[in-house]
Amino acid sequence: MYLGLILSYFGGVLIYRAWTYLLLAIGFLWLVLRARREEQALRSAFGQAWLEYCQRTPAWLPRFIQNRSDSQVHPSDPEREK
Repeated sequence: MYLGLILSYFGGVLIYRAWTYLLLAIGFLWLVLRARREEQALRSAFGQAWLEYCQRTPAWLPRFIQNRSDSQVHPSDPEREK
């Protein structure tokens, strides 16, 4: 979500060439700092579970291809029965 907001404002700068969009884009860079503060709070609240989640889940850019060996198999997964 944060990355999408930042990119949309930079896109507005490129399309409309208005300095107000540039100010908004720069202003929204604080989202990076906010995301870091949120991650610290979640780390202190959930501990090891949060760290494991961070290893499985990308922070800013999604992973479109995931190795089957890297993913956790859900108990109801039909592949587990094989």
